[in-house]
Amino acid sequence: MAFSIWCESADITCHTYTTLLEVFSLLINIRQLKDLLFKLDTLKHCYCQQLSLMQLHKSPVHVDAEVQPTLAESAKFICVTDTQDLVFFDLVNLVSTMISSSDFLGKQHQELAVLSDELTEIFESVSWASSIHSTSGDFGQYKDGEPIFSSDFVQFRVRPVHLRRVIAVYRDHRTVTAIKDEIVIIVQKILNEENILTAQSHLLKHTTPSNDEIHSEANELFLIKNYHSLIHERDVLSQHDSIYLNWLYDSTNSNSHTSSMVDKDFFIRRVLNYTADQVRSLNLSANI
Repeated sequence: MAFSIWCESADITCHTYTTLLEVFSLLINIRQLKDLLFKLDTLKHCYCQQLSLMQLHKSPVHVDAEVQPTLAESAKFICVTDTQDLVFFDLVNLVSTMISSSDFLGKQHQELAVLSDELTEIFESVSWASSIHSTSGDFGQYKDGEPIFSSDFVQFRVRPVHLRRVIAVYRDHRTVTAIKDEIVIIVQKILNEENILTAQSHLLKHTTPSNDEIHSEANELFLIKNYHSLIHERDVLSQHDSIYLNWLYDSTNSNSHTSSMVDKDFFIRRVLNYTADQVRSLNLSANI
């Protein structure tokens, strides 16, 4: 009853009442209402300390009334040209304020990406899992304690030992996982010519625009597009750092890798797509 009287006396509109209900729905228990500050000015002051209001800037811009669709035709003849202020937010100040707020950072996910049953948050995405800039020092690790980065080539424990390229690193929060929060890794298949399926062997005979054939070499490896698998951090044996990724190859310069390999034993310049029956240069794929 008291709440109804207040709504009537304060002239609360339908929109304001709906917004108020949305705020109340965020409450965990009624105790939070009892802990509210007594004065509105104090409440606003505390809010500004936690997250300052966005700073506004303005700059004069030339306005042509004839091209403003919201103006009536009669108004366009009153003033054909004019100068008005363009108001915009200072986004640098906003972001700086947000990341310097302890309350904001306390609610922000700053660790490895989360592998869940259903993707609902940005930190569950492949883009987060394949980035080393968003994990704040939280990494998968090799046996020697060194961090596992996206695009690393790793050897992992199967028989025989397999070589794969790291695509993304997660903490496993799926319902089917045996050990919650365990670090798991999405890896991409790498093959040499001998292990390419017979049905796709024709992809290795690539012809350049000038009709020159590019044949695979003995130390050439191939990435297989969309052939991904999940392995556990504990199964990673070591990093394989003797593979050169030739981003310069563009189907015309077949010898572009020879001068850059230096201490590398193998090189990759092409990506095979079994599904589409295509072969593409590495420089046309995502650079993770």
